[in-house]
Amino acid sequence: MSLHLIEATVPALTEAKDYRLLAQTYQTLGVAYEYFGYLGGGVDAYRQAIGAYEQCVAQGDQLPVDTFLRDEIIAKLCTPSRDQLMLFYGDNP
Repeated sequence: MSLHLIEATVPALTEAKDYRLLAQTYQTLGVAYEYFGYLGGGVDAYRQAIGAYEQCVAQGDQLPVDTFLRDEIIAKLCTPSRDQLMLFYGDNP
């Protein structure tokens, strides 16, 4: 599955401390897992989507001075997507 290719970039981005790109990677994974769940991937896909969105949000703590990361990626993409999934599926989809 192509998701594994995206996941494979996480260690290198973490090591490079590229938190903005890492947040975007987690956001991409969240979207991919969310749609995989929608297409019949099961409950685990929704759990993985929520986890990916939470990892995206967590990147803001790593680089709090990056306003683009905080305002554009986390606030406009990751947080609303995570909250929407949590609204529909709760902590345990």
